[in-house]
Amino acid sequence: RKLLGATDFDFEPEKDNEFDDDVGFDVNMALHMLHLCEHSYKPFEKYSLQPKQDTFYYDVIGTMGSEDFAVSEQGRMYYSRTDNVISIVYRGTDFGRITTGRPDLFVADLVQDLAADKTNYEGLLLHQGFLNFFLSTQDEVMDFINTYINKDTLIYTTGHSYGAPPSVLLAYMLNKHYGERRAINYNFGSPRGMDRASARIVATQLTSFRVADIHDPIPLLPPSSMNFFHAGRTIYLHEEDMKEIIDAEEADR
Repeated sequence: RKLLGATDFDFEPEKDNEFDDDVGFDVNMALHMLHLCEHSYKPFEKYSLQPKQDTFYYDVIGTMGSEDFAVSEQGRMYYSRTDNVISIVYRGTDFGRITTGRPDLFVADLVQDLAADKTNYEGLLLHQGFLNFFLSTQDEVMDFINTYINKDTLIYTTGHSYGAPPSVLLAYMLNKHYGERRAINYNFGSPRGMDRASARIVATQLTSFRVADIHDPIPLLPPSSMNFFHAGRTIYLHEEDMKEIIDAEEADR
């Protein structure tokens, strides 16, 4: 069987795990995923690739994605043998590149952000720029997953801002392939990435938690008037308060 274009899946799992649609929002897991997102912005030449061990101990760490600018990191991939968990992290738009001597890389991110045409992919109508990001990393991501997955492995996907929609799409595609909720998604500050019908389809296969600060304008883009919407449950943050909205359509009003 194949997934994500011509990428082979080497493993056909048993459909018997307990990772189902009753899973609830876990604050500690959200903090861990947020930490991984934060870590993805740090250049590995200066910082250790290994995040602090607050939830999982990761034995294997890799980077993925190429922008053809002599930079080969658009995200990171982690595997914990101890916990049998794979975590895939997509980096968001890096505004810091403007001041670090590589504004060309910021422009590359921005071009994808603004590529707001809709494209049909695997039965979903998706934001072209976010889909491009997803497709540009798929070979490395699937090679990593195929290397370490076994019948009991759980997969977490996460992303911040521009990296959030690809993280949702990956988790959805994995669950669709396996026929079970093997992957779960936490994302942060996500822009809208698909039409309403696609968001409903994704919800049938994926438990996704979208964390958004009520003062952050990025989750309002592209506007719903362009028929772009969010998928998954919404965790709204307002100063010290946190509110979960399970119904995606209510959260997008």
